[in-house]
Amino acid sequence: MQPLRDWLVAARNLGKPMFGVCFGHQIMADVFGGKAEKVGPAEVGVRAFEIGGQTVNGHVWHQDQVTKLPPGATIIGKADYCPIAALAYDFPAMSVQFHPEYSGDYVATFLRRSRGEVLSEEETDAAVAQFDASTVSADLFAQQAGDFFRAYLEITAS
Repeated sequence: MQPLRDWLVAARNLGKPMFGVCFGHQIMADVFGGKAEKVGPAEVGVRAFEIGGQTVNGHVWHQDQVTKLPPGATIIGKADYCPIAALAYDFPAMSVQFHPEYSGDYVATFLRRSRGEVLSEEETDAAVAQFDASTVSADLFAQQAGDFFRAYLEITAS
């Protein structure tokens, strides 16, 4: 992971924007002075998050999470089980623990095909049921991510 750590520091030093998802959220926090660690069994399915004063559902599949806030970072999303679920940094960077890029159907299809191999059959069935009944918005966090990158473009274009 050292090459990735070095790249993140170089990108920050050059002022390049970065957006981390899941492991990206965790390693960014760790590299920039916070901490990420295993906190329990894998969380797989759909979980509720508070973002900008609203509760939204997000797809999750992780057992590690950010447990210590990096200096200069602000929590912009949280969940009961994951208090540091989304971060904005004081340099061009944002990150989220959940997966805004996945559709429920995508993950459910993978789980069905690997039933009992990646997760136990019981865990797989429970997660698939959540993904199948998913009420996750197809554009979850798209506005925030788009606004983040547009703001960076406006700054560099000036």
